[in-house]
Parts: sequence; structure tokens; C-alpha cells
Amino acid sequence: MGSNLLKLILEGDCTVYLLIRGTSQDFCKNKINNILKKILGSDALAERYAKRINLVCGVIEKNTFGISSEMYDILLSSIDEIFHCAAIIGFNISLDQGRQINVQGTHNILQLAQRCRKIKKLNYISTTFVAGTKEGLFSEKDFNVGQAFNNYYEQTKFEAEQLVRDNVNDRYGTLIFRPSIVVGNYLTGETSNFEMFYKSLRLFSKEIFTAVPADPKTLHNLVPVDVAAKAIFILSAKERGNGIYHIASPNNTECGYFMDVAADYFKYINPQFIPLKRFDMAILTSVQKRMINELIPYFNYRTIFSSEITQRILEKYGYSCPKVDQDFYERLFGYCQRVRFVREKN
Repeated sequence: MGSNLLKLILEGDCTVYLLIRGTSQDFCKNKINNILKKILGSDALAERYAKRINLVCGVIEKNTFGISSEMYDILLSSIDEIFHCAAIIGFNISLDQGRQINVQGTHNILQLAQRCRKIKKLNYISTTFVAGTKEGLFSEKDFNVGQAFNNYYEQTKFEAEQLVRDNVNDRYGTLIFRPSIVVGNYLTGETSNFEMFYKSLRLFSKEIFTAVPADPKTLHNLVPVDVAAKAIFILSAKERGNGIYHIASPNNTECGYFMDVAADYFKYINPQFIPLKRFDMAILTSVQKRMINELIPYFNYRTIFSSEITQRILEKYGYSCPKVDQDFYERLFGYCQRVRFVREKN
């Protein structure tokens, strides 16, 4: 998400201060050069855009990001808009990891925003999964609905969004964006993040399960990373004041259908999908349970993310999410195959 947003920002004429985690300025410089070459597809363009990037080599969870007071003061006097999309993701992170990076990191960004002398807007990337265990419809208007959480990722992203909401003020606008399940590029399927459903593809392709606790009727919402970044960028440029937006596809994906398409594509046999309430966990070995445990809540998910408010706003600005369908799924699978994340069975 960060690199896709960076590409859109750099297509304007602004100067960017880019906070990168790294051990040295040279390390950060090499890292951003590689990112630019990848997202721009041109060494010449990467070199030209790099001239408008000021690298800030720091650590988001440290007070003032662990940078010098001189550099921090430059940020305070120069920045007029912030995009905060740094986070630790994954459904098996510890509470300490989540709170350090997702919560403390957000606290440090808010401290920066409050002290910036020219700031006009803060854009915070949250997630629809702040909904936690809430069942039924969850819209842009919902937040604390008494939900519990399936893991510490959900919990700490909820705590981080709560911080942002508590710090909304009249001095600058605050926009909160909640992407659903972010997947690969819409046209190429390319991704750098093989979390969430990608893990299940690799797991099932090994054919080590005869049955899994999964409801094939469970609905998931997949949004291509470039589509999500474009929606966030448009809303950040056009919207004024404060707002919350669900960055999601207008159509949901049925879990069983998606997994069947994947199995056909990679030529493996899916396990039998049995809803959790009817599943006998005793048929799984301890190793199998560890392998699938973090995915079980999402194989039986009961939350539907509504994005109607956001879709109407985006349509007003002439943008809409393209259809997420079987052709798109196969582009995702094709990229997984090209990078050998999932291999086709002989």
C-alpha cells in the first residue's frame, strides 16, 4: 500500500519526507531506490523522482522516530500533509509487537501532526478488521460496537484508530481509511504481501488436509492494492474536514467459490469445507491445528463490510472499483505461480 501511494504522490510536484526503517542512510537510500525502480518501471524516472524525496531514516515506534532534533524540527516546519500507513500486519503477531508499532507508532505520528506548523491534513490507514468479531453489517459509521477481536492485529489496529479518533481537532482535517483484504495489483496480480488468503492457497495446495473448519458460504471482500491506493489518494485530495471511508470492493467473494477456482487453476484437490460449528477438531493433528489456527476465524467470518457511503463519494469524483471476478482471481494466482509461492501440481 505504501509504495503504491508513494507512486501517486510523486506523480504530483510535491516534496516528500519519507520515514524508512533502516540502520543507516545508505541502507535507506538503496531500499527506496529499489522500491522506486520497481513501482515506476524505469531507472530514469526513479532517479528523477528520487530528487524530490527526503529520506528520514528512523523507527516509527520510537519517540520522535529516533531521529535528530534538527531533522525532527525540519519535519515540523515543512510538512503540510501526512500519510500514515506503517503497521505490523499478520494474524499471529504478539500484543507487544502490535502495540509497539501499530499503537505507539500511531501515537508518535499524532504527536508530529499536532506540532507541525503548516499541517492541513492527516491521512490514517486503518482496516475494516477493526470490526473484530462483530457479526452482520459494519459500515463507515460503525466503530466501537462491543466487539471482541480474533487476534492482536485486529485489537491493536482498533486501539490505534481509537487514538486517531480521540485526536480529531479543528486545526487540520483527519481522514481515516479502512481497506478490506488488500490483494495484488488489478492488472498484473503482483503483490509483496502474501498474508491472509494467500497462506490458505499455499496450505491447501500441499493437500495435507482432508477437511478444514471453513464455511464455503463465508463472504470476503478483496480489494486490489493499486485500486485501494488510488481511492485513498483521490479522497485525500478531494475531501475536506474529517471523515471515515471503507476502501472495499462493491462485490464480495464467496470463500468456497474462490478456493474452488484456485484449486482448478493450480490443479490440486481442496479439503472438504465444514462450518466450524459442525466440525470435529479431533480429526486434525496438533501440527495441522497450529498450521490453520490463525485462519479459522476468517474461514467462518460473519461480518459484511458496507462501503456504500464511500462508493457514492468516489463516484462523485469519477472513480469506482473495477469488478473483482474470476479473471482477476486468476491474475492473482498467475503471479503466485510466477514467483513460485504456489506451484502447480504435476
